[in-house]
Amino acid sequence: MIGIKSTAAPVRAFAGESALASVRPRRVDPNEQAQFRTRLRDALDGQSVNGFAKRVPVSQSVMRQYLIGESEPTRPVVLAIARAAGVSPSWLAFGLGPRVGV
Repeated sequence: MIGIKSTAAPVRAFAGESALASVRPRRVDPNEQAQFRTRLRDALDGQSVNGFAKRVPVSQSVMRQYLIGESEPTRPVVLAIARAAGVSPSWLAFGLGPRVGV
C-alpha cells in the first residue's frame, strides 16, 4: 500500500475554538446582507446587470446571485465591483464613508 503525505499546512484554531470551527463559513446577518444588496443595486446606477457584470468582470449569473443574496462576493470581487461602479469599496461592502471613492 502506498502512503500519501499531505503537504497542506494544518488548520490552527484560535484559543477556545476548535479547528473545525475555523473552517466553517460564518453566518451573515440577513439585515447586513440586505443592506449590501441595496448598495450594490445603487452602484449599478441603472446599468443592465449583463453590461455591468462584463465590466467587473464576473458572469451575469454570478452578479444576479449577488443581487438576490444567494451568494456574496469575495474581497477581490468587491474591489472590482467598486472600481467598475466608481464607488468606494468600504461604502459598497459595509456602508462606511462616502459613496464615491476618493
